[in-house]
Amino acid sequence: MNNHHKKTLRLIALAPSSRGIGFAVLETPVTAIDWGVRRERQSAVELFDAFQPDVLIVEDTKADGCRKRQRVKQMIASFRRDAEKRDIAVRPLPRLHVNEHFEARDKVEIAQAVAKKIPALRFSTPSKRQTWDTEDHRMPIFEAFALIIAAVKAD
Repeated sequence: MNNHHKKTLRLIALAPSSRGIGFAVLETPVTAIDWGVRRERQSAVELFDAFQPDVLIVEDTKADGCRKRQRVKQMIASFRRDAEKRDIAVRPLPRLHVNEHFEARDKVEIAQAVAKKIPALRFSTPSKRQTWDTEDHRMPIFEAFALIIAAVKAD
């Protein structure tokens, strides 16, 4: 009998926004452990210590199509440094790869696709906003899950 078992990996994705840091923790293949939005930058270190992830997934700020502001790029760079200090592998993923994976035009379409894969998120999916509305405070959670899902499918 062939007993080849894939190691279960614990993945964490961080998606900074103007409202805080969206995070998602998942164990492979697709088991959601925890998610939310944290307000402070040092929360990333607390999340690393609490969840002991094997891999950090963040947006690739050097990839074509990255539209993050400099402050957010610096924040993502600090997440990467903090992860590497803890021997957590870092997997940067281009935003365009995420969009292509979900075959989506915008964040709301991605959020809807994520909710189909993570049933616990189904009732909190952000809706399309009007131009004058601010982005839904839950959007960074969906962005974090989208990074993880796209990264798992890419590997």
